[in-house]
Amino acid sequence: MLHKRFWLNMVGLCTIIACVFALALAVISASAAIAFASHQGPEAQPQAKQDAVPQQRAFNGVVTDSSCHARHTVAGKSAAECARECVGRGSSYVLVAGEGVYRLDGNTTELDKVAGQRVQVIGMLDGRVLTVSSVSVAQ
Repeated sequence: MLHKRFWLNMVGLCTIIACVFALALAVISASAAIAFASHQGPEAQPQAKQDAVPQQRAFNGVVTDSSCHARHTVAGKSAAECARECVGRGSSYVLVAGEGVYRLDGNTTELDKVAGQRVQVIGMLDGRVLTVSSVSVAQ
């Protein structure tokens, strides 16, 4: 009986040691893969990301500011005045187009003229930032 128990203990010990070595090897391999991936330059990026260049598009919506969006909180002021005041305090102009809100990056004096109005913006969208090429009041 003691002899059978010895072999059972030996098999259990070897199994535990093998599992520990396998886990250590997996951790080392994962760390090496992460370190290698973080040190790759932009030339090693997939081709699909390099081909994804933003294109000029037209967007229709209302020009407002990033703090109020469509709900202007300054009492006694129009939407345009409120948007200009908030932008003057550090907010940025945004375009509220349907369910989307896009930060407008462009000539602020041109955007000041159309603040609070429904407009058509032509520009390049990169994520949630719309770089404005032209803006006109919508008909």
